[in-house]
Amino acid sequence: MKHDPSCTRWKKLSKKRDERHAQTKYYIQNGNDFVIDFIPNVGLIPLTNVPQTTTSARPTGGTNTSKTSSSSSLNKQANKHHYSSLGKIIELFEEYLSGNTYITFHDRSGNSINLNDIFEEIPGLSGSHTQISNSPKIYFGQAKAEYFSKNNVVDENRIKITYTGKASFGCASPTNISFLIFRDSCKKSRKTGLFNQLERLAKAREKDYSDPSAYFTFYYEGTFADSYSYEKNGKIITNNFVNSLYKFDELLPHIDITPN
Repeated sequence: MKHDPSCTRWKKLSKKRDERHAQTKYYIQNGNDFVIDFIPNVGLIPLTNVPQTTTSARPTGGTNTSKTSSSSSLNKQANKHHYSSLGKIIELFEEYLSGNTYITFHDRSGNSINLNDIFEEIPGLSGSHTQISNSPKIYFGQAKAEYFSKNNVVDENRIKITYTGKASFGCASPTNISFLIFRDSCKKSRKTGLFNQLERLAKAREKDYSDPSAYFTFYYEGTFADSYSYEKNGKIITNNFVNSLYKFDELLPHIDITPN
């Protein structure tokens, strides 16, 4: 349900942002206007080797205060900023969906950007599937989490995330796209909180799969492969279904979730 443009919540947020200037890996903020480097069929363009500056609102009778970190410092924390910036763009997108009309989006040339060009939905519809563009975008849709299981053996160190809606492109068969998240990878990447949150959601769904709060919106930035090959008994087996292009240990900076 969209909020009215005059909603007090958005007005207050708009005023709070009025004199805020900040930069993340994927956008520059000037008040309520956000400059995003996004090129169709290329995707989000990271802002590299640029100092990150945050300017607070001007105090009465005082001057702006700013905080700047060098590009070398940014490079040392690339994964952290990447994940953080992705999450911040998602927050803006969710504001946009909720009816915040005070925020505007432009590219570096000053052209308006429609967030629907950056985000693409995989609807959680049963009995049907979505033909996705497979352009470099942020894909989102309802998803579920569960412990990985093979031959009836449950592995509590791996969480499987699956979109509830089926999707396809190219020669791939319609499938519920899934992703594997490893506890160790999350620990090494300082994303233990993400794994813990997925665990809670998995257990909630295990307890009651009909509980809406056991599901969540899953965001994935990138593209997909339409086949997956592996060796079995000396033969190469190829399955035509949609899966992430990223290796397991490369996936974490490109995902985020929002609980229902």
